[in-house]
Amino acid sequence: MAKHTEEFKYRVVREYLNGSLGYVALGKKYDLQHSIVRRWVSWYQTHGMEGLTKKFTHYSAEFKLSVLRHLWDNALSYSQVATHFNIRNPGILAQWVRLYRHG
Repeated sequence: MAKHTEEFKYRVVREYLNGSLGYVALGKKYDLQHSIVRRWVSWYQTHGMEGLTKKFTHYSAEFKLSVLRHLWDNALSYSQVATHFNIRNPGILAQWVRLYRHG
């Protein structure tokens, strides 16, 4: 079961987009890290409601390599690339980089 429902995430995102509170204030209000609020807003702005839904995906080697090329070619952060490709865990990119460098 997901820790936070889609409805809850959407409520937090809407509150941010309405401009009443920033990331830090919303994080405190809902007992969340402000980085999570920022991530939800970014996912929503990029992918709509689909960005807030739980997602279980297995990625092909070709997809992973295309993601890494995009990361390196554009000098982006893991979070930026994860948002672009709708990958929910930006930390997985660090693992992909390590695996790539180790063959």
